[in-house]
Amino acid sequence: MKKFLSKVLTLALVCAIVVTGTSITSEAKGKKSSKKAVATTPAKTFVDTVLASDGLTVNGQKLTTKQVGAKLKTNDPSLKTVSGYVDTASDVQGIYDEYFDPESYYRHSQISGYVDGEYYQEDIYNDNPFAGVEDQLQLMRYGSINMSSADGSLIYLANLDNVGNCSPMATIWDSAKGYYTADLVANNVNASTLATYMQSNNMMSALDIYNYLVANGVKFTDDSWNTYSNGDQSQVGVIATVNGYNIRFQTAIQTAYADDGTITTGGEYVNGDRVTVYEDGGSKFVEQHNTYIPETVVGLLNARQAKVTNTTIQIQNAKTYEWLGSIHTATDVDGKVTTFLSDI
Repeated sequence: MKKFLSKVLTLALVCAIVVTGTSITSEAKGKKSSKKAVATTPAKTFVDTVLASDGLTVNGQKLTTKQVGAKLKTNDPSLKTVSGYVDTASDVQGIYDEYFDPESYYRHSQISGYVDGEYYQEDIYNDNPFAGVEDQLQLMRYGSINMSSADGSLIYLANLDNVGNCSPMATIWDSAKGYYTADLVANNVNASTLATYMQSNNMMSALDIYNYLVANGVKFTDDSWNTYSNGDQSQVGVIATVNGYNIRFQTAIQTAYADDGTITTGGEYVNGDRVTVYEDGGSKFVEQHNTYIPETVVGLLNARQAKVTNTTIQIQNAKTYEWLGSIHTATDVDGKVTTFLSDI
């Protein structure tokens, strides 16, 4: 599982969001009303685009994230045709250690073992009290998808978390390479629909999408649910409800951290540092012991941090509050900006 760099945002950029009202004009009294099809609007096009960008197309069949996850759980043979698919189905020899953090309700589990001859270890902080270690051992049998572009950049990732949910991520654009449209199309990643939409409208970030919707008449209002500040970040949010969907936009200031490695001591054996001599029935025995000195992190190589600005635009079913998609633009500590689509 890949660990992503902290993401950050600048609150000052969004402190002033202009909110405009809407007016509804009734038809003349006595005029017969008739139902009309929902017109194509910028907001509807955006929502439809994100919904169509979920999942993968496998052997000509368009699969949602849930369907991809179901196939990963069974290592479905059709996934063998998918670029970046890793089949880990085998007997698993695993060990685990589990404890509860007394400072919180999170349970920490460490799981390790051999799958197909390769050693895996993962630390899991689990807030689901019903997910046991056996569930985690079972997940080591599941496959995963990890696609890269020709230049080695990650373009699509689909793994199962410790309770069996599929958590995908598709890269749309970054400041180093540009758009990943062609790579997504070539690998049958449905996020190519969003990439094409953004590229054709010269959008590179969640903020660009928000500005486009506002410029085309979508009315956003303050969203207290998405506005807060704590020790790690400050966030401002706005919301628009269109055709049964909530479109939520957030701008956040966060602190990004990075380093180029760790400076350690230890991690070695000291041979013969202890000797035991004893006698048994007139015979003398000498035992030589070897001591392992555990590796200890004593510092970070080129550690750095910076305040950065991140933006996110999310789609939610306005009635059930189900999250349907999230477009996030993140800036790392070195200024590289990446926009990706994820499933919440």
